[in-house]
Amino acid sequence: VDVAWRDAYAASQLVLAQMGRGEGHCLGHLDLALLMGGPLFREDVFLEAERCCARPAKRKAEGDPGGDAARAMKLEPSLGLLPPKSLVDMTIPKVDRPSLENFLLEYFLKETPVVIRGGIAHWPAVEKWQDLSYLKRLAGSRTVPVEIGTNYLRESWSQRLMKMADFIDSFVSSSGDADAKQIGYLAQHELFEQIPSLMRDIAVPDYCSLGKGKVESVNAWFGPARTTSPFHHDPHHNILAQVVGWKYLRIAAPSESEHLYPYVEGMHKNASQLDVDSPDYDRFPLYRKLKFKECILRPGEMIYIPPKWWHFVRSLSLSFSVASGGLELEQQSSASVPKV
Repeated sequence: VDVAWRDAYAASQLVLAQMGRGEGHCLGHLDLALLMGGPLFREDVFLEAERCCARPAKRKAEGDPGGDAARAMKLEPSLGLLPPKSLVDMTIPKVDRPSLENFLLEYFLKETPVVIRGGIAHWPAVEKWQDLSYLKRLAGSRTVPVEIGTNYLRESWSQRLMKMADFIDSFVSSSGDADAKQIGYLAQHELFEQIPSLMRDIAVPDYCSLGKGKVESVNAWFGPARTTSPFHHDPHHNILAQVVGWKYLRIAAPSESEHLYPYVEGMHKNASQLDVDSPDYDRFPLYRKLKFKECILRPGEMIYIPPKWWHFVRSLSLSFSVASGGLELEQQSSASVPKV
């Protein structure tokens, strides 16, 4: 769609929001402008959303910290969701909050994956987001894009726009009864730009301040157990922070690409054709030779994933993760690294 039509759509939604009554009506139009509209009126839409959220309104608390929704967020990880050949090579190093210098020299410059413990302990989200009723009160009336299906490479996969509260009720709170084909995932969405009040619960990791310190996006990954990102790689440095719940990661170096059979055409050239849960060794015989590392990311931990490293990710419980992506960190000499 031509950008001019998307700008016109955003303008129409902005006008409807200004004419409407009630917070839910207003924010519904503004979210559609943000998600589907063009860039011309984006700043006006953000300002109107702030004004709308600031209007005094009597809000009904949906659930309470002692209710079923809050308890659901504290489920233990289910190891039965692990793919075949898991827990074979748990050798991704885990370190306790390294200094900026140590992270730069030992991991970033060497492009070595590492799990960092204690790096997000100060985030309010670590405690607050365990309560689903808190998320519903803060963001329940906002419209968000939800992926429906096993993963984005399956033919049955689709997307749906829905209220955050409806997403939580339909897919997160009821995840224990959900059919595998009807997994809902709020995936790779710039939720914190859309809802700045959630951004106040987190922070960009200190390690992103090295060099240029440029972060292209801060994305939310929120959903029930079994949400899956198939083997793929990204062009930039990434830091994935596990705020709530548990995730399993299987990663492989760029040199292992031939064993993962990337798509050779289309928009998924950075993704593998393999089904990790049921690999077809007749079609993909070299997969047997894949050398990979793995880890289970616990609540409060984050993992650094270097550029072009393949990674497969699966939630083992209800999960909320935050990814700081597109990092472009300048490679500095050791003499110029700040001592911290």
